[in-house]
Amino acid sequence: MTRYTLIVPVGNNIQSLFIGLREFPTRKLVLIYTKDKKRDVSLLKEQLAIFRLPIETYELKDNILNETLNILARLHKENDDLIVNTSTTDASMASIVLSAASIIGIKAFTVFNDVPFILPTFKVNLSKLVSKKKSEILKALVNGPLSLSELAKKVRLSPPLLSYHLNGNKRNHGLLDIGLVKVQGGLRNKTVALSDLGSMLIRFLNT
Repeated sequence: MTRYTLIVPVGNNIQSLFIGLREFPTRKLVLIYTKDKKRDVSLLKEQLAIFRLPIETYELKDNILNETLNILARLHKENDDLIVNTSTTDASMASIVLSAASIIGIKAFTVFNDVPFILPTFKVNLSKLVSKKKSEILKALVNGPLSLSELAKKVRLSPPLLSYHLNGNKRNHGLLDIGLVKVQGGLRNKTVALSDLGSMLIRFLNT
């Protein structure tokens, strides 16, 4: 039986943490929290003492996006049994943690009506799905949206090849399929921009 390292972003729905402990055999707990939740974490650790589990804590201080991504990436290198509970915090933090888990390839679940549901994250590290050329396209968009012609010129691709990397085909996912870029504007002024997930992936690739 798999025993998980359970990652929990501390928020206002701590009851979901205990549901996660009930449903997923756990060998270690990792609590991620912002400065305003420091006291809550101290109280929570007292409540969790009954489980006699090792507990690691990480305070997010500056750039929450970057720090969350870095923490999960480091934990992923050290453990192969990670799972994230996204239902213990607010929607904004849950989105950040879920995006980071998707990029790195970590299982995640939420709790609805006291029942946990596994969320659709990538089963492998998302960065492994991105080829060198796709990575170049993402990096070309770091400073803002580009038109299709500007982007093709910047990454030295013909329009058909750029379209392939953006849209993919039956055998290979494109950047749009994976959700790393988004298309903006109308037919005549269409531009390509990084999605929030794409921006996070670039941060991960640069770590």
